[in-house]
Amino acid sequence: MERKFYVLNYDFNSKKMVMYNIFNNARLTEGIDELIANFITYEDFREKLKNLLMYCFWSKREYEIMATDLFEDDPGKWEKIDIYYQVLPNIDVIAKIIIDCHNENIEG
Repeated sequence: MERKFYVLNYDFNSKKMVMYNIFNNARLTEGIDELIANFITYEDFREKLKNLLMYCFWSKREYEIMATDLFEDDPGKWEKIDIYYQVLPNIDVIAKIIIDCHNENIEG
């Protein structure tokens, strides 16, 4: 099982919105390996994963997009969304993906 969790992101090279797999981030994958090696409880793992995701994706220009109504002219009403904002409501799903992939690698 491959780790996959996609979010919307802007690719400034192609100048397009793309689906971005958060596990393609080297800092995140290195941090996950460290978390798995020091796994204590699920709650501890979840909290440390949340902090790691914040470190990797929160308020970083390359991971921010603006969201608004298609016809909104007032930039004051636009909302900045980063990858962390997109993954936070799914922290339990992401933790499960990581743990399941790790367990599958041990068993297989």
